[in-house]
Amino acid sequence: MKKRILAAVLAVVLAGTMTACGSSTKKETSDSNGSKGKVTLKFAHTVPSGTATAECIQRFCDEVSEESDGRLVIECYPDSQLGDDDEICDQIYNGAQMLDYVDPAKMEDYYADYSILVTPYFFESADEIKEFAWSDLGQELSDGCAEAGMKCLDNMGGYYGARDIMSMKEIHTPSDMKNMKFRVPTTTMWVAMADAWKTNATTVSFSEVYTALSQGVCDAVENPVPSMLTASFQEVCDYLNLTHHMYAANGIVMNNSVFEGLDEDMQELLIKKAKEFDDWTFEEISAEEEEAVQTMKEDGVIINDNVDIDAFKEASASIYDTYKGWSDDLVERCQSTLADIRNK
Repeated sequence: MKKRILAAVLAVVLAGTMTACGSSTKKETSDSNGSKGKVTLKFAHTVPSGTATAECIQRFCDEVSEESDGRLVIECYPDSQLGDDDEICDQIYNGAQMLDYVDPAKMEDYYADYSILVTPYFFESADEIKEFAWSDLGQELSDGCAEAGMKCLDNMGGYYGARDIMSMKEIHTPSDMKNMKFRVPTTTMWVAMADAWKTNATTVSFSEVYTALSQGVCDAVENPVPSMLTASFQEVCDYLNLTHHMYAANGIVMNNSVFEGLDEDMQELLIKKAKEFDDWTFEEISAEEEEAVQTMKEDGVIINDNVDIDAFKEASASIYDTYKGWSDDLVERCQSTLADIRNK
């Protein structure tokens, strides 16, 4: 509760450039946005500058501002300038005129069903992400999240990269990670993954991971390789273990009442550009991933591609039995939708 109250206060401060700020109701948002002049939104995110993802976010902001003829201006704040994802999402939920680019697990406090997308090995390839996002079930999940107050402009159809593990020692199976201090994001689903692999989950902010690795606070970290390269983890980790435990879906989120308060053509523009953004991420990140692995190798990191993927899948399967936050039939419906995608 204290966290929600603090987020609400921060939301008002950060929305100070708006005519009316902090409202989470459609009526008040419409009064401040409506068709009366320029609307300014802040795209606050934690993606490191210089990565393909950060460049795609900046392009999204620029093109929305340009194609709206200045009616909808989006200011970009990368590198956790306005807080971490938990803080930003809480501000958005409380009515801040902001956007963020997050993984589905960050929605679990608002709409738990979305977190199933970050179950290890949920997607078998990056191509499945967009197909699932715009399937009937993908749209249903997005609509449910909007009803809960958080609008996902692209139905979690963005590609953040294949997630792998950097560590102080070589990892072949989950047993190699037993009792390892494993840094994961601060959400229930990520901690559930760490628990399934018998590690000790360590939930430090991404901006603090380098120091945590240097000081032995954590022994391993997972993320897309380009993000870990930009964060210079190759300076403090000896191994890059290609677990590919997640083809990471991400999405652009904002407050649903803020979205509905925009003119209809501005709503359509945001969704159109969000879909284009997803196309950019697929193209740019796929190329960036290959280059990042090669750079890691040149920097002296040992690239371990001898990972027992089946062992990791088997260890991860317990999450479906232990996690209690999803709708009763969600697992079966997801499996059915993915089977249809794979059988095309």
